[in-house]
Parts: sequence; structure tokens; C-alpha cells
Amino acid sequence: MEIDADQAFGTAHHATTRGCLLALDELAKRGRPDLVLDIGTGTGILAIAAALAFDRPVIATDNDPIAVEIAEENAAKAGVSQSVHAFVAEGLAHPTLRRLAPDLIVANILARPLYDLAPAMARAVQPGGYVLLSGITENQAWATTARYASLGFDLEKRILLDGWAALLLGRRNASTLFD
Repeated sequence: MEIDADQAFGTAHHATTRGCLLALDELAKRGRPDLVLDIGTGTGILAIAAALAFDRPVIATDNDPIAVEIAEENAAKAGVSQSVHAFVAEGLAHPTLRRLAPDLIVANILARPLYDLAPAMARAVQPGGYVLLSGITENQAWATTARYASLGFDLEKRILLDGWAALLLGRRNASTLFD
């Protein structure tokens, strides 16, 4: 997969992105989600990887219009422009996102926004679904995990690379959702 970062974040060289890619690979072995949401998509690398791994629709959002444009260009280069739908949105507040029920949300952003988005993610992700969080340091991982655990998520996997953490958390109250 070739990614042109241009003015957006995400080339798979950073430990946070690599951790997410490893977690997506593990999830692909479990099955396929029906709908993936990538919040803070940057270059679109994780949305593209999800589209390729799961062969399912991926909604990719970013609060930066330039990043959305770059993500769309990279999805076209990767041959998944029919699967990756990118648009400008702040967190989960966009009206389109409120109507969706993703069973996988990926967010490689920063610890504070992840903490703040936790209640919205708990409302959005289907029971039995997952959130994949990164952009947090190893030291911030415990507090982030505790925040999501208080909202009905269980830590399924923690990937530590170069002082950074990727957290895969499963939404309680249902058996495995992926078939």
C-alpha cells in the first residue's frame, strides 16, 4: 500500500499506526465487521487497511478538510475508493455518524480526545463490537483503558511499540459479533 502523507498524518512509520495495523490484522483473523468507522483518518491509511482486510465499507472522518481530500486520493490509489467514504466531521457529532451503528471504530488520535469521545463511542459501537484506540503513550494506556472499561468495554489486546500503545477493547453484553 502506497500512502502519500502530503499535509496529513499517517504513513505507517509511526508506532501508533503500526500498532493499529497489527490489531486490524488480528481482527481480520476473527471475522469481518459489517461497518468500520475511522475517526481522525489523516491520510486514510487505517481506513484503507480496514477496507482491504475486511472487504467492507469504511467511513473515514477527520476535522481537517485537507486530510479528508488526501484520504480520498489515497483510497483511490489503493483501489478502495468504492469502499472508503471520507468526509469532514468533528468526533462523532456529525448527523450522518449519529445514524450509523459501526461494529468497529478505529481512532488513532490523542489521549485527551479519546477520553472525551468515550461516551459517544460507547453509544455508537454495537454490543459485541470493538474500538481500536491509539495515539496514546504507554503511560496513558491505563487511564484510557479504565475510562472505556467504565463504559462497558473490556481490554482484549494491548500492543506496545516504542513507548506507544494501541488498545483493542471489546464492547460487553453480546457474544462475538463478527461472523
